[in-house]
Amino acid sequence: MLLQLAWKNIWRNKKRSTVIIFAILLGLWAGLFSGATMMGMA
Repeated sequence: MLLQLAWKNIWRNKKRSTVIIFAILLGLWAGLFSGATMMGMA
C-alpha cells in the first residue's frame, strides 16, 4: 500500500517528474561517457 501511494505521488506532477527523470538519465550518460573517455585516453 505504501508503494502504491508513493507511485501515485511521483506522477502527481508529471512535468516535474519528467524533468527529474531526464536529469538523472543525462547525468548517468555523462558519467558513462566521461569514464569511457578517460579509459580510452589512458
